[in-house]
Amino acid sequence: TEASAAFFTWTGLGGNSQWKNPANWSPNTGFPQELDTASVPFGAVVTAFDATANQLANAGTVVYSGYHGDGGGLFLQGTVSNSGLIRPDSGAFHFAYVRGGTAATLTGGGTLAITSPNALAVQNASVTGTPAVLTNSDNAIRGSGSIDGLAPAGVAKGRIINNSLIVADRPGETLFVSGAVTNNGVLRAQSGGIYQIYVNGPLIG
Repeated sequence: TEASAAFFTWTGLGGNSQWKNPANWSPNTGFPQELDTASVPFGAVVTAFDATANQLANAGTVVYSGYHGDGGGLFLQGTVSNSGLIRPDSGAFHFAYVRGGTAATLTGGGTLAITSPNALAVQNASVTGTPAVLTNSDNAIRGSGSIDGLAPAGVAKGRIINNSLIVADRPGETLFVSGAVTNNGVLRAQSGGIYQIYVNGPLIG
């Protein structure tokens, strides 16, 4: 039988901040997975290692941790209603992903932060695959590191549609943006940050 979608609300009663600890969610019979909706309330801090949900509503802080090399990362898809903060864990190699063949839309007016050498990866995994699409409706994507339309050589890179703000704002550090970029909003550097854009595909706007 096909699995059905469930709605999970973060309670933080599991004694740690780990997404994959069922005791941190209500109902506490599991944790959000690819078909499910996850709700993180204001004030909560969640560590997302190998974490995904079909829809994410975040009013707290979601900390993405790990990357494909260690089986970790936060996988974004569907509507990501972020009125809080999504940020990388401390240290290096923490990624948030939009998988090839999927799309994610950032809403809610919050912040998605990146710090070098961490990344927001908008993927296309194969020659026959469909590139991922990330649409930033109204969030501030800010920091340093990379927003990367990851793809093998010769393959169409992921698509990034910015309708709001992407800003390099960490002094002396660079924010790299690559892929097929449509900019209907603002791309800028401030506070001593350095902004560079590498486009493998069309730059529109």
